[in-house]
Amino acid sequence: MTTERAFVATPYLPEALEGPTSGVLHSVPETLATSVSEALPTINGLRLVFSNEEISGEPSPQPQPVGQVETSAGTLDIMRFYDGEPGYDALMDKVVEGRRKWYTAHNLLKEGAPNDSIRGANVEVLALTTPAEADPAVSLRKWHTEAPNNVWETPSFVKFADAGKISLSGLLKLKYALERNDSVVEIGALWKDGAYGADTTLALYRTALHDSIKRKELWVMGVVTKQKKLLERMFGPGVVQDLGEPLTIEGEGATTKAVIHPVQIEPCQVIGTWLAESQAAKAAGDVRGLDKEVMMWTMLKGLDWKYLPAETSAALRKILYENSSLAA
Repeated sequence: MTTERAFVATPYLPEALEGPTSGVLHSVPETLATSVSEALPTINGLRLVFSNEEISGEPSPQPQPVGQVETSAGTLDIMRFYDGEPGYDALMDKVVEGRRKWYTAHNLLKEGAPNDSIRGANVEVLALTTPAEADPAVSLRKWHTEAPNNVWETPSFVKFADAGKISLSGLLKLKYALERNDSVVEIGALWKDGAYGADTTLALYRTALHDSIKRKELWVMGVVTKQKKLLERMFGPGVVQDLGEPLTIEGEGATTKAVIHPVQIEPCQVIGTWLAESQAAKAAGDVRGLDKEVMMWTMLKGLDWKYLPAETSAALRKILYENSSLAA
């Protein structure tokens, strides 16, 4: 006898985010769909179904890359998944262990410290992995809030606020940024395998940036000093905005060097900021303007400009038109 099936959506993946994982549906028998969905948690109003294996007897899916990137170390798969999503347990374990090893090696965690406690259905992982073994080369974590713009749900922001580390100017920056974006996510747990170069981290951030431009997400971050300097070199101080004072993490296996800084990044404004900064620098005869422009075009690679603010895409098209006219 064939059982008619109903469908329940998988974790929060906005329609604007293309890729093999976007819009994937897992099925459950129609007779159980209502009772199962009523008991499930929600993120941004969408009920979560991570597996139908126990319900239907069907095997859980295997990890599937949503794309590939070329790096100095070769081709890497792009993996995007939620904590608890079927088929990704082994990869999640590798990501968590890699993060623990990196933080321990950089004297931010003590030997024997517990693994990352920020887990659950709100956690999305973005990783670049080897195609054959699915070993992560670099990864980061995104914490999604259940209410789209409730920054008070993000783990690190609560720590900063409770310790009185968010400044008044930081609150104002955050207020205006929240008004310009559809949701807020916390970016954290960045680590990279030492066998890979800095271009691998750049490729990961480019992928994350594209995802968040399409989703209109604001990034809030509690970053350690080393990674804050990396972000400022990569994006520039005009993009990486300080929200207050640093905080020393206590407990959780952290060392005294585990100092985090509250910052925000608006992915939808990044390209426009770089464009304005590069044009101003070149007008002033500053050669660093060229560096900004090179970074801008590098990070734009693979992004459909329809997701950019209208004034930014118009300015980019104007540059292309002027350059093509000069070439002619």
